[in-house]
Amino acid sequence: MKIKCEKLPKSKVKLEIEVLKEDLTKYFDEAYKKLSHQVNIKGFREGKAPKLMVIESVGLNRYNSTALDIALPQIYYQAVKDEKLVPICQPQVNIKQFGENENFIFDAEVDLMPEIKLGEYKKLKITLVPSSSRGKNQKLKINSEVTKEEIEKIIKRLRYQSAKFTGVDRGAKEGDNIEIDFDGSVKGVKRDNLQSKNYPLILGEKVLVPGFEDELVDMKKGEEKEFNLEVKSSAGKEKVDFKVKMNAVRDVELPELDENFSKKFGHDSVDKLISAIGESIKVEKEQTYRAQLEHEILEQISEKSKLDVPESLIEQEVSRKITQMQQQMGAVWQQYLDKMGKTIEDLRKEIAPGAEKQVKFGLLLGEIARDMGLLKESAKTQQEQEKIVKETMDKLIEMATK
Repeated sequence: MKIKCEKLPKSKVKLEIEVLKEDLTKYFDEAYKKLSHQVNIKGFREGKAPKLMVIESVGLNRYNSTALDIALPQIYYQAVKDEKLVPICQPQVNIKQFGENENFIFDAEVDLMPEIKLGEYKKLKITLVPSSSRGKNQKLKINSEVTKEEIEKIIKRLRYQSAKFTGVDRGAKEGDNIEIDFDGSVKGVKRDNLQSKNYPLILGEKVLVPGFEDELVDMKKGEEKEFNLEVKSSAGKEKVDFKVKMNAVRDVELPELDENFSKKFGHDSVDKLISAIGESIKVEKEQTYRAQLEHEILEQISEKSKLDVPESLIEQEVSRKITQMQQQMGAVWQQYLDKMGKTIEDLRKEIAPGAEKQVKFGLLLGEIARDMGLLKESAKTQQEQEKIVKETMDKLIEMATK
């Protein structure tokens, strides 16, 4: 077998393989034996008919195709073994020549596990500063302190979940539960991201663009209104013309913050509910900070390291992300695409850069784990692999922040 191995960009190789016709005999013999049991030729027991009669019965194309199906994987994997390659996906094969009385010639392109040249990660340093003194060039902040305002905001949200809503025939005021239709236009052109139907909100929470909710005060059910606001965009500020219809105005009666209310959320006193909310906020902040810290460390290591991320791994990560989005959205998936004015192919292109970064981070972590002696070949389950990733990140954080 002759093998020519050509390195291509993005950790891909092209194998040009040629096998002498004499070495193909065993594959055609195996094809004959397999097919001889699949045909019924008068005068012969199953599997005993002469080769020429079997070929005549099944056709030369099927005979060659069966031999190819047997020969190709065996020859390809032998070539990979001879060249000491580590493929990470199925090859793309181009058959140039194949027949019983001629040499077998084909090309195979395949992605390999990339060569990784790690930067000096052991000397990585990240300065941590309190959020109050965070400077312009400091990307990370420590702020796990829970404020009274943050707790009150969560409690208010919980009370609204259990509130009693009563429709009223008056103008909307702050604290009311309202529903509106609205659409926004720029220079006469409607914007998809500036329109909605039956949009619910608590007036005064300022969840929409600045100034928008102020225009809704005193509007009654059924009333319509037009106004314009300056809205920030990627191009700076632009004037947006809004049309709004008030569909519902409801008075909100909040439940008392007492023992009965606390019991709805699994706590037998208000103090314990407040304490649990505070702890939950603290954990969330710590998790956010940890994620920021991990990202910053991997960004810096990535900048100092060299590797070409294989296209197949990027495509796999893109597909995983899109599948996750489809599962989360369920029946409204197609509506989401239509509203965004995008095809799945458009979405794949958008997701690809972030997917490439995630794959790169994963490969770097694996190489660092190997360098630290944490990588175990016996780690097969997802739980075992996640444990190794956490141990590796823990060590990186310890080195970067000490």
